[in-house]
Amino acid sequence: MRCQPGSILVTDGKSVKVQCTGSGEVLSYNWQGTIDQATCCHTAVVITETENADGVRQAFDDSTEFLGCPPLALLHDGKPIHDEKKLRDHLAKTTIMIPATPQRGQNKAGIEGEFGKFEQAVGTIYLDDSSRSNLLASAIREIVRAYTAGINHAGRAEFEGKSRIEVLRKACPDPEKDQKFIKELHEDHTKKNRVDILKTQPVSRILLDEAFKRFGLEALDLAGTLRNWLAARYTPEAIRQAVAIFATEWDKGRLKNKTSHRYLVKVIQNCQEELDLRQEEERLREFAELERKVWLMELEAEFKSLQEQCIGDQVENNLAFQISDKAVFGGLALQRSFWENKLKVLLTKQRHGFNAICRHVRRLFEASWENRFTLISKIVNWEYQLAS
Repeated sequence: MRCQPGSILVTDGKSVKVQCTGSGEVLSYNWQGTIDQATCCHTAVVITETENADGVRQAFDDSTEFLGCPPLALLHDGKPIHDEKKLRDHLAKTTIMIPATPQRGQNKAGIEGEFGKFEQAVGTIYLDDSSRSNLLASAIREIVRAYTAGINHAGRAEFEGKSRIEVLRKACPDPEKDQKFIKELHEDHTKKNRVDILKTQPVSRILLDEAFKRFGLEALDLAGTLRNWLAARYTPEAIRQAVAIFATEWDKGRLKNKTSHRYLVKVIQNCQEELDLRQEEERLREFAELERKVWLMELEAEFKSLQEQCIGDQVENNLAFQISDKAVFGGLALQRSFWENKLKVLLTKQRHGFNAICRHVRRLFEASWENRFTLISKIVNWEYQLAS
């Protein structure tokens, strides 16, 4: 039986070594770690000079605040500090204190594992106590180092459970291939006429210069760096539309501040995205129509072959039955539509076959209910239209 997350917390103390590089002094502090037994989520981090009952009580209170409620039990290693009356009285109202079973390390395997990960990833903390400023800077550095070490050593799903640092250190890149790539990358980023600069840059720059002048934005881009970047990246059409929108808002008095040029940049980006989407839609339609023609050619050839094969009134030889099969099982909307149209034309000529085809479609148990029901409805509707 497994406990639910938040039911049992595990607490233990671990010594953390601090090396003072300025004075050479080595300090030792106690890290009172507390984790959830079910998830190994750290619920509290308390640092004291030595492992003591006050540290355990503080870790318990921090964990309770973290969880939003006290745990049902607190598993500990049975040290004398856990028998202190003040600590037990503090926890007794809500939580049972359970000592770990001697010689059964799996009781506290979670917390011990977390301590082991810390030693592997972070290790000794190094602080420069030669001056106050150096001490503060080194403390921040070690905090960031501890964070990056933690995420570097964590297993990653995208690397099949391996850590980033494991993948990096075991990597054996192809020097020749990588040198070629880096050379091309350097050339692309350093040459004057870069491939990502639009040919319309001169026209776009003129539009931007006029807009910045008209709206008094030149002081916000004295070197023209922003305008150069915009002109190289966005088309005159997008810039023209954006300037028109900007001018409308400007006339309303909403943009007369030191950051109004940022609004212009955002509108240019939005206009360009809209224009690009329109072009992509047109090209998508173009290629979809081309694909449709190819599909129809294949389907017409299949229909012609089916006509030649279907001779007789038996189900396996009846053209209407065969077409209804394909209409039901058509995987693409175009396929279903093609065979439905062929079936409609055929039934128009063979009006006595409506009922037989409906019964046949109902017997296609392997077809999806949605396709079967839709086709039957269409057949009934075709018959009604012919009758009227």
